[in-house]
Amino acid sequence: MVYFWLSIQTLIASLTHIIAKAVVKAIPPFTLTLLRAGIAGFVFGLIIYFSKYRKIRVENSDRMKFFILGILSVPLNQFAFILGIKYTTPANASLIYGKF
Repeated sequence: MVYFWLSIQTLIASLTHIIAKAVVKAIPPFTLTLLRAGIAGFVFGLIIYFSKYRKIRVENSDRMKFFILGILSVPLNQFAFILGIKYTTPANASLIYGKF
């Protein structure tokens, strides 16, 4: 069963570059990144709201740190990935992405 899920994950990971290249032709990279981050943030917020972790309190001094890390982490990485894939082929993008 483990190999089945590993195969599914590999299939999804390998299709990411091909799908991203097709989508970038229709949607600008900045808009696509904003949509992805916005939808992910909304879904994550719903998960936190309806889960047992809702009771966890974050100190006010840490909120700005979390906000900056949230901007620099996934959205910046995804923007660089999507902007780069706009100018290259999916095969080259997957090789570069896999190397690092």
